[in-house]
Amino acid sequence: MTEHIKRQPYLSVAFVLAVLPTALLANVPIFFVFAGVRVLLWWTIILAILIEAIVLWWIFDTSLRRALWAAFLINIGTTVLGFFIYPMVGTLSYPVLAPIITDVFGTGQLVELSAYCIAAAVVDTPVELLLLAILSAMAGYGFKITWKTGLIFFLANLVSAGILIAALQFEERKRPIDPETLQAIEQEFAPELEFAKMVFRELPNHTQPENGELDPGWRAEISAHAKQLNFVELTVATGKKSYIIVPLPNMKLGESYTYTYGQDSYQGTTRFIPGTLERWHLSENKSIEKIDVLHVQLSTGPGSSEYHNVRSILALPADW
Repeated sequence: MTEHIKRQPYLSVAFVLAVLPTALLANVPIFFVFAGVRVLLWWTIILAILIEAIVLWWIFDTSLRRALWAAFLINIGTTVLGFFIYPMVGTLSYPVLAPIITDVFGTGQLVELSAYCIAAAVVDTPVELLLLAILSAMAGYGFKITWKTGLIFFLANLVSAGILIAALQFEERKRPIDPETLQAIEQEFAPELEFAKMVFRELPNHTQPENGELDPGWRAEISAHAKQLNFVELTVATGKKSYIIVPLPNMKLGESYTYTYGQDSYQGTTRFIPGTLERWHLSENKSIEKIDVLHVQLSTGPGSSEYHNVRSILALPADW
């Protein structure tokens, strides 16, 4: 990349809320995305510890200092254990739960992360209660775990999950794209951006509101047009379903694609994320091809009653 789009550290997770279509997330646990969100919204972790400390102080009639210390320790414990537990639980449960969640709630910006927040609360509760029991036995805290205290603690975890979901929903977009970068992008990808904007405008008119089905005739029409342009990939989401309009190039057996992402920036509700797309040969564990790309995401705003998005992946020129 040049001065137009500079590489940034990977830890920019906000783009995931809108960029990754449900089709690409199938059978892929998003633990590391979830962990990154928790790090970025660090104040929600502190608030969760305070909530749990108050609950411990109340249900176990202990000192506030001891409750704070216990809440801090069990959160450290769940963070460490989560690196092993969350991916395993996600791998096993995602294929079963994902269709149910998307059928009920659609494929909106926050569906994936919100579901994971609630699932994490479910998984965290027995782990934290076990850690509390161990801590009580080792340090003489005298915490007696019962069904009642376990249920109250679970509700506290749900409250913490709700705070994180609200933070994701209302977090301000603080990285407006600079005019020079925007101008360079619009000059380089003018036909593709205009086409993506047209698809985004017309998408609600060709979507069945009751089930999110895309009109097959219109899908074929825009697919034929899109393939004449320079999209690496083009996908649309209707609120309940995700459709690939231009697929990634076909892979051979034993190959896979991986992405890396940089810092996202915005113009209104349009999001721009530089990154790379890399084709890997799995058996030989080596990269076959690597290209710099730009993700451009057009989506309805957080307050919209219906969610639609159009995501483009565009190949950046070698001199960028």
